[in-house]
Amino acid sequence: MIVPTPKRATRYLSVILRWLLIMGTTLGLTLLAGLYLINNVFHKIYSATAQIQAQTTSDVTHNAPGSTVRFQAELDFMQSPDFLLAVIKDLGLDQKWADQDDPADSDQLPDVDALTHLSRMLRLQRENGTNLIDIIVSGEDPNECAAIANAVADRYQAMRDTEVDQRVPGDEDSLREQLAEQEKVVADKRAALEKMRQELAQFGITEQSGTISPVSQEKNAQVTVELRRFREIEHEFELQETILDDLTIRLHQVSPDLKSPIRIISRAVPPTEPITPNRNFDLIVTVVVAAVVSVTTASFVEMVFLFVRAGERAEN
Repeated sequence: MIVPTPKRATRYLSVILRWLLIMGTTLGLTLLAGLYLINNVFHKIYSATAQIQAQTTSDVTHNAPGSTVRFQAELDFMQSPDFLLAVIKDLGLDQKWADQDDPADSDQLPDVDALTHLSRMLRLQRENGTNLIDIIVSGEDPNECAAIANAVADRYQAMRDTEVDQRVPGDEDSLREQLAEQEKVVADKRAALEKMRQELAQFGITEQSGTISPVSQEKNAQVTVELRRFREIEHEFELQETILDDLTIRLHQVSPDLKSPIRIISRAVPPTEPITPNRNFDLIVTVVVAAVVSVTTASFVEMVFLFVRAGERAEN
């Protein structure tokens, strides 16, 4: 066993201290640089969300969320230029964004540029299987994001409420009369259909099978006529039922029971933490990079030191 001499032990200790000094210094400087980039250089993007409940005609008549097509129409309207431009004017965003781009220029931002900027910030999302719509706004100003999300919700609710308030009162009475008449028509068609179904049963024909029994083969011509007549009555019954459904929907649209089709579930609040950059992830990356850089730097410095020492010994 080789016992290190005091001189050799001092040399080992010197190497270890040199490594620790270089690694510690490099690690500290790299961490400080990473934190500076995260806090001061990287753009912070915040996201604020408001949620509304859109009550469509399908919700009222069938007690179920509206169809995908219906909700897509709602989303398309909320992203239309006319609607978004109204939101921009409500908040004065065209003037605010123009001041941010060029404080010396007092002109407002052109409508096209303002619409493009807002379209990039706004994202609408329907929660699957529900009549809930999330209004998501992302940007560098957390207060502005929350204000825009709430303004979109308020503007949409106000526009839909205006549509409800502009209903003609006389329409409801007229529709109720039409609905009562149509219900009678449908009832008569249903009775005629049931009567025809019983008559066909005498020929051995059922609605499900549509087959003719051997006994009725002798009256094949009459059966064919009766069957064709049954299909015509059935088609007429389905047509009158469709008209009844349409009248029911129209009645719900003008009914005073349907006050506001839009309900604000939750309002957006200014976020305190950005969604990007991800601070925790960036800190982990910074620590890993700092560790690699410090080890690499210490190894390089040690190699240079050994190379210089070897040269000095060769000269001596």
